[in-house]
Amino acid sequence: MSASSKLLLAALLAASMSAQAATYIVSSNADSGVGTLRTAIVSANANCQADTINFSSAMTITLTTALPAIKCAGLTIDATPWANPSTSMIPAGATVGHPAAAFPPIPRPGVVLTISSGVAGGNNGLNIQADNVTVRSLSIRGFDDGIRTQGDHTGIVIESNYVGLLETATDIAAAIPALNDRNCNGVHIVKTTNTAGTVGVTVRNNLIAYPNLRGVYVDGGGAWHVTDVTASQGNGKGFNLTLADNWIERTGEQPSTPSTLRSKCSTNAQGFAATSGGGIEIEDTTAPSLRITGNHLSGQPTLVSASSTVLNGSNGIEINQTRRSSLPNAPADGGSCTSCVISGNAISGYLNGIVTLAAQNSFFGLVASTSAANIMDDLTLSGNLVSGNLMGITYGGDKTAPTKASIVSDNLAKNNYAVGIALTGQNTSATGNIVQGNAVGILAGDLLSSLFARARNLSIFQNTVVDNTLSPPALVQGNAGVAVANAGTTTVISQNSISRNAGLGIDLLTSANVWGVTPNDNGDTDTGPNALMNKPVFHRKSDPAPGVVLRGRQVTFTGWARPGAALEFFLVSPDAADPSGFGEGLRYLCSGTAGTTTDPQPPNPNLSGEGEDNAAAGFSVSCTLPADVVPTADLVFSATATDTTAKVTSEFSQGRQVDQFIPNVRLTCTPNQLTDSTGQNGPANCTVSLEDGAVAPTELTVAFTPPPSGNPRYALSNCSSPVKIAAGASSALACTILANANDVAGDGDVTAAVSLDTPPANAGYALGTSTLDQVTIVNDDLPIIVLECDRLVVYDSPGSSNVAHCTARVSNGTAPANLAIGFTPPSGPYLRYTLSNCASPVTIPAGATSAMACTITATPNTDVGDGSVDVVLRLTEPGPNAGYLLGQPASITVTVADDDHPPPPIGIPTLGEWGGAGLSLALLALARRRLNGRRNDH
Repeated sequence: MSASSKLLLAALLAASMSAQAATYIVSSNADSGVGTLRTAIVSANANCQADTINFSSAMTITLTTALPAIKCAGLTIDATPWANPSTSMIPAGATVGHPAAAFPPIPRPGVVLTISSGVAGGNNGLNIQADNVTVRSLSIRGFDDGIRTQGDHTGIVIESNYVGLLETATDIAAAIPALNDRNCNGVHIVKTTNTAGTVGVTVRNNLIAYPNLRGVYVDGGGAWHVTDVTASQGNGKGFNLTLADNWIERTGEQPSTPSTLRSKCSTNAQGFAATSGGGIEIEDTTAPSLRITGNHLSGQPTLVSASSTVLNGSNGIEINQTRRSSLPNAPADGGSCTSCVISGNAISGYLNGIVTLAAQNSFFGLVASTSAANIMDDLTLSGNLVSGNLMGITYGGDKTAPTKASIVSDNLAKNNYAVGIALTGQNTSATGNIVQGNAVGILAGDLLSSLFARARNLSIFQNTVVDNTLSPPALVQGNAGVAVANAGTTTVISQNSISRNAGLGIDLLTSANVWGVTPNDNGDTDTGPNALMNKPVFHRKSDPAPGVVLRGRQVTFTGWARPGAALEFFLVSPDAADPSGFGEGLRYLCSGTAGTTTDPQPPNPNLSGEGEDNAAAGFSVSCTLPADVVPTADLVFSATATDTTAKVTSEFSQGRQVDQFIPNVRLTCTPNQLTDSTGQNGPANCTVSLEDGAVAPTELTVAFTPPPSGNPRYALSNCSSPVKIAAGASSALACTILANANDVAGDGDVTAAVSLDTPPANAGYALGTSTLDQVTIVNDDLPIIVLECDRLVVYDSPGSSNVAHCTARVSNGTAPANLAIGFTPPSGPYLRYTLSNCASPVTIPAGATSAMACTITATPNTDVGDGSVDVVLRLTEPGPNAGYLLGQPASITVTVADDDHPPPPIGIPTLGEWGGAGLSLALLALARRRLNGRRNDH
């Protein structure tokens, strides 16, 4: 190897050795010197090879001057080994979001970083100015910014730190530091140049508390662009921020000492809005990509009422002054946010803040707003729990229509002192939210029209807006479920559940912000929020077609509304209508269109005080009540009208109780089957009842047809038509059927049917789903089988007396079906008799009473003294499903008898026999003598 080659190899080896990542151990808590954090950062900046800084033990480092900025990529500062996971300050069982999700614990750090001079002088705890830097498990307090990132850098991770509180306290409430030990901002993310670069920061699982200004503050300087696409600007460059699972407590200025707190914070810490303070504040950015999820944000420890005097700027989450990219080749449909998501957070205790450059006061818990120069779109606010603020969720926008829609969905906004959800921008939908216990549920538009006269194309769909009854502040007087403010505001309000609010369900405010019912005007030509759209008007109860007719479960609404208006109908019950008499809408039922039917009568001027509208069109819309709603005459309904072209919805109509209730009547018999056995023969009761648990509004006379009388199988009682259902009752007995008990097999089943007659006009009821029912009388008597023979003795002489016919017979009626009777014939040998028709089983046909079982014929003979023979026949015991029982006799004996006699014996005549013979001879002789004498006479 040449000398030059050796020199080159040595240089390469030296270069490779110097390029290795290093681990620096902080072993001293001094401000500077060997083994200090300051020295480790200086060394890492010099080596610049994805180095690591660890700590030899738990320690508190008290600085006298700020640390140098971190300027080399890939550095990790990690004090995790000295954190204690068993003593987290996060309350046990803590949850965030809606529905509630468990909040992860944050281990208590063992390494503390603070500064002896307090927050004065603009000193920052850690100042990150490089890519891919991670800061983990430190406690940092007493600085302008606890942790600051600055410039076009990406891959920054700030996690598991305690920022701004006394790490030795038992809990967060006791961890409030002295004034000089507080940070002005917990985490401050700053953009300082206007070049297009990528900024990516993740702030997760930190405990940030007691800042004089903000928990997390993003000051964009208007420079970040996610949509820049030219090569010179760098494809895909932009600002990507993830804030996840942070516990941010007691943020914002304390009302008692605002000037003192602010004086401790430098201009750099105050940033874009010098007087604001809150949980998370993001302002002056262009098309950021934001993921703010699972955070807990808590403002002032004591909730103040809406009437209290509070300072500006204390917001939970604020996004202010976002804009679209205006750089060359930016997508035309680029939004001011790039699929931004604020989800699963819990936010409470925030009061008010400045959210626009117009310097108007507004009060927000979760804010997304812009000035008149900017646009807010492509933002999703979902699954957040927002409670105990002055305003809950406020979405603001611009006079220019956004390119992409924003969604406020599935949040729980409750117990906020002014408004639960406020929509003041454009192209925004509020869907599936629960808005409960606020002063006003949902506000579309803004009560400060000089600031937010730009709400357009809003949608309030399928939300639950209930119990908004808190005593309102002066600006919010109406306690409405949904309020629409500002002339020109356009909002579609559809299929929501709005009930139990102290004010109107929907309130369209006039230009003077007058709360309360807005009368209809003739021709619907007036202007105002939602164009003061006329509400539907129901027909009067006395009209030929009453406004609300409930027939069984079907309700029909008849009345007038603007021609072509989309109508929605709501159930108000069991909640009451607003005290004004105008409905809310507890439950959406169905929809229809005005003008699709001919109005059966002209509009009535000023009907029910709602104003004359001679340009209205008729409607008649029917729908079915939900299965769990009991139809009664007490139900109350309401309606809204929406102009789908102008995208405006009216207030609720006047709440209307059912004008005419025609319940459905049904007939049911219980039980539907009886038997003709004693104890199981009834009775069965046939009842006329109202369907669905309804009760009769008045006495109902219901005609029916009973079963035919005189049937021997059943008896009827209480069975005369019509039957009366008393007012307030739900049923009446129509007929009682009792089966006549007997033990006769085979008499079959019979049916006793009862049916409802077609009701006459104005009967007050309609036929329901069951108009005919019947009771079947079932013959449950099993046939009893006995064995019979026409002769019990047969003789062995020829003739009729030598044959016996044996049959299986039903002793209690006829066979209900073919019966196979088990039979045991006589066993052989058969010397004295023969058998015929003697096979097992014996079948008795259905409807018959008997069948031949066996024929026994004695064999003729003349044998004297051959004696008698018994022939035994038996029916076998039936199985469990044979369909018959055995009676008596079940066995029988036929005797084959000997009737042959021997001839008389031959022997010596007896004396009598001799005497008789002699007498006979004497008489014969005498007879001959007389005969001869007569001959001689001739």
